[in-house]
Amino acid sequence: MQVEIVDINDNTPSFFREELEVKIMENAVPSSRFPLLEVYDLDVGMNSLQGFKLSENSHFSVDVWSEASRPKYPELVLEHALDREGQAIYHLVVTAVDGGDPVRSGTARILVIVLDVNDNAPVFTLSTM
Repeated sequence: MQVEIVDINDNTPSFFREELEVKIMENAVPSSRFPLLEVYDLDVGMNSLQGFKLSENSHFSVDVWSEASRPKYPELVLEHALDREGQAIYHLVVTAVDGGDPVRSGTARILVIVLDVNDNAPVFTLSTM
């Protein structure tokens, strides 16, 4: 006799922390990658963690780094150059989703702080005679 135990989608993907602060220099090169929070889902197969979504924004995307039999780690990917003088802070939300039916998901907030580099020359406001 063989007994097969089938997993049901009874666990939600969860981040180890609900908030993360990421500091990025404004001269970071597009395609730079920044590790985010580890995510776990106790389910297996299609009911386990399947992917990530990032809140809509103009500068970042999310990608996944993983190895077999290890947790999946989302990475923040810089898509477009940053300018701290234009926008110094980004508020993002990353969502982890599983493949169950119905789909379960967990979220974490990401605060991206753009760090200044010396990229602007001084400008005088008054002329001298």
